[in-house]
Amino acid sequence: MAVGKFVNKGAAAGGGTLTLTLREYTAGATWSKPSGLVMVEVVCVGAGGGGGSGGRQASGVVSRGGAGGGSGSAVYHQILAASLGATETVTIGAGGTGGAAITANSTNGGAGAAGGDTSFGTHVLAKGAGATGANGSSGTDVGLSTSSNPDYPFAFIAGKTGVSSQSAGGVGSSGQTQSLDSGNNFAMIMGAGSGGGLDTSNNNRSGGTGGRIYNIAGTLNTAASAGTAGGGAGANGVDNHGNRLTSSASMRTIPPTKFAGTSGAGGGSNNAGVAGNGGNGGNYGAGGGGGGGSRNGNNSGAGGAGSGGLCLVLEYTIT
Repeated sequence: MAVGKFVNKGAAAGGGTLTLTLREYTAGATWSKPSGLVMVEVVCVGAGGGGGSGGRQASGVVSRGGAGGGSGSAVYHQILAASLGATETVTIGAGGTGGAAITANSTNGGAGAAGGDTSFGTHVLAKGAGATGANGSSGTDVGLSTSSNPDYPFAFIAGKTGVSSQSAGGVGSSGQTQSLDSGNNFAMIMGAGSGGGLDTSNNNRSGGTGGRIYNIAGTLNTAASAGTAGGGAGANGVDNHGNRLTSSASMRTIPPTKFAGTSGAGGGSNNAGVAGNGGNGGNYGAGGGGGGGSRNGNNSGAGGAGSGGLCLVLEYTIT
């Protein structure tokens, strides 16, 4: 879908009109090469992963919260018209499902599913988040590798894993905050918060807050709020916040309407009832929060779902 155009008459060599048209895809589609195309800029964002579910254990036994889901990666590329087919397939990764609530006594929490990959033809491929481990363990970062396309530096923004829950059943760990002066600056979306657990003293614990990222104005989002101790649900992430690393300077002249989202928060544990679910990741590419731990006889909290991928295509045409 085209969201807008920027026209600069006479800017092209020979006196033609240069037009920039931005298309946004959040579902699979077929892109068709327009007449007069010179090149395209493409940004693909992989889908976020689902959060893990909390455990369900007997009184006095540690019942860990679920780990937070990770974020997808982003890949930017410029492609000359001559390298493109008459049509190209746009594939959008599906968000990973959260780990299901545990319904059997004396059972550890489940894993969250991986996020799907997003691609533009065979030219650009952004990997989705990896799966979250079971029993509160996080997955792995989506780093630069030959599985992405292109795979050279400065065209790839890493995805970040969600956080593990505390092994002793404590308060959920909060999602990371993007930093302007550290390695986290190179992660597009920060991982989600984990669920609260139950320790050997059966104390209820809150979940962890969601991750935080900058928008183009340099403003951090307010983290998704943690599920309260005693079974509160984690809040969902924010939609369309993080355009800092998911749109080029030329794209922002249109401007886009869709950007990376922020991750969900973890659910709170409950020693006498159903535990809280993790929050879903905000559109696009963000992870879901981990679910809270519970005691035998009551379901644990389910993990939040990761959000789907995104593809932006900026067309340069001369007429």
